[in-house]
Amino acid sequence: MRCSVLLAGLPLAFATSSVLAQVQVDLVALVGAPLTGWDGGVVTSLNTPSVNQLGQPGFTGAVVNGAGTTNFVYTRDKIVHVNANVVSPVLTGAESQVGISNTGGFNFSPSADGGDSVYTQNGLLLRAGDLAPGLPGQNSVFNSRPLMAADGSPFWIGGVGPAASTTTRVLYSATPAGVITPRLVGGAAVGGTNITATGLDFGYNVSTDGNHFINRVIFTGPTATDQGVVVDGTTIVAREGSIPGGGSAAWQAFRSVDINNAGNHIVYGDDAGPTATDDILVYNGNVIVRQGDTLAGLTLGTTIDAAAINNLNQIVQLWDLPGTSQEGLFFGHADSIGDSILLGRTGDLLDVNGDTVADYTLTDFNGSSTISNPIDLGDGPKIYVDVDLIPIGGTAAVEAIIAFTVPEPGSVALAGIAALQLLRRRRA
Repeated sequence: MRCSVLLAGLPLAFATSSVLAQVQVDLVALVGAPLTGWDGGVVTSLNTPSVNQLGQPGFTGAVVNGAGTTNFVYTRDKIVHVNANVVSPVLTGAESQVGISNTGGFNFSPSADGGDSVYTQNGLLLRAGDLAPGLPGQNSVFNSRPLMAADGSPFWIGGVGPAASTTTRVLYSATPAGVITPRLVGGAAVGGTNITATGLDFGYNVSTDGNHFINRVIFTGPTATDQGVVVDGTTIVAREGSIPGGGSAAWQAFRSVDINNAGNHIVYGDDAGPTATDDILVYNGNVIVRQGDTLAGLTLGTTIDAAAINNLNQIVQLWDLPGTSQEGLFFGHADSIGDSILLGRTGDLLDVNGDTVADYTLTDFNGSSTISNPIDLGDGPKIYVDVDLIPIGGTAAVEAIIAFTVPEPGSVALAGIAALQLLRRRRA
């Protein structure tokens, strides 16, 4: 049953990627509309969604009603937390990144009584001004970029110092019950060199089982080779100035990273080659996609804006396409990345209710490079993205979170047949 639904919903992009398609998607949240779990108000802003291992979404945002505007956390299918509902501590704001578990748990970063904090479904976890767990003589200065493993274990990047300014950055994790442990501390030695005291970058990721983590870091030493990527705090898997496997030029800058339960990881950014081909996607140390390559019949443009890997070794990637403000979202398997399919691109018409009539035009993907997870990928059949849409017949764009359905293994070859049949039906 599910296979037939998926095939019917696959876009004409499978039949020809040179023509913009009408794509069936799920509309999860829309600015200006209400959202399940918050009565009497509407959404005023949305942030990039995270996804748990089951492929369910979580995100932060803001809602407004007669009492004013407040921030919320959404997990799985509804709003589960609203700042205004917490009496003490007083919570304000919400960082754009959130982590969620398989069972409805969440980890997000508001201000708690004025202190930068991490806060979960169990309450306040750590706040600026608290003693820094596991680091005697240090105080918490900031807490940022929250994530969460499938079992409810929170992760985040913290800043600590003996006073009110950061002298060291830390990757923290906690048990589901809230016992906090430093996992990687600035100044640590890795591979014969040291991370600087504040060299844990905000770009990091955690496997859904919580057993692996991957960090962008800054090493001590010359600036030409000081950027790197470290797995599990023990292994350098990429370093500025080194040439990745299958590459022709050295790493120049790292944009973002991801890792799965098997320890398979991706890193993407720029190498020092010609500007026409210098953006690369690297899987387990080897270049698998490069700017200028062709996926699904489309040439990849100047920048890879986002990418993620799941526990099935499937990869989603968002690329600029040649032309003003054009982007394409591709999905495939790490072992056959050249066979990736196009899920959607800017300019596509979107059907959000399954009646085969377009409701919106997709105008932009809003993957943010300022957070750890500009896109996330679970093991379920949906890919959730923050986008801008224009209603058919309208002129003003509105922010939304939508979900693309991905084909089951083995069904991609049939997608072209389904798309052609759909095309024939529409022409009739």
